[in-house]
Amino acid sequence: GKLDKQKRTAELLAAFSKVRFPKFKLAILGSIPENEIASLMSIIKRDSRVRYLGWKKSEELTAYLCAADMYLQPGSQSATMQNALCCRCAVMLYPYRSHEPYLIGNGFFVKTVEDMVSCFEKIAARPESLKEMGKKSQMIARDILDYRKLAARLYS
Repeated sequence: GKLDKQKRTAELLAAFSKVRFPKFKLAILGSIPENEIASLMSIIKRDSRVRYLGWKKSEELTAYLCAADMYLQPGSQSATMQNALCCRCAVMLYPYRSHEPYLIGNGFFVKTVEDMVSCFEKIAARPESLKEMGKKSQMIARDILDYRKLAARLYS
């Protein structure tokens, strides 16, 4: 989607840059508003682990999610988060009440840059935890996002 200020991309980049784990890679997908391009691209260019990939169509986005270990959404909400769960991504989410059913042992709630740094540090200390969280995301997706189960709840 649009990477406006509410998405908190600048804060995410600041947190990411503080944890210099060489195996980390950050792909940023979406469109940057004209008034944000200069500042965000300046930050992105400072860290060789970060790639800005621009806007992607739905099919392309799904392919990236399926290749990712973690989906990072520290700001405003997006339906892409549900797709990320279906693609077995661990998640980093802002703690909206509506996100609570989607985060049960499969990621981290983050409010501040310090929370994001802490999340990255925990993953750097135990990278294998991402696979475990990804499996939990898939279980959550099967339980609450499967259309057959949603339909069954509506008709029972």
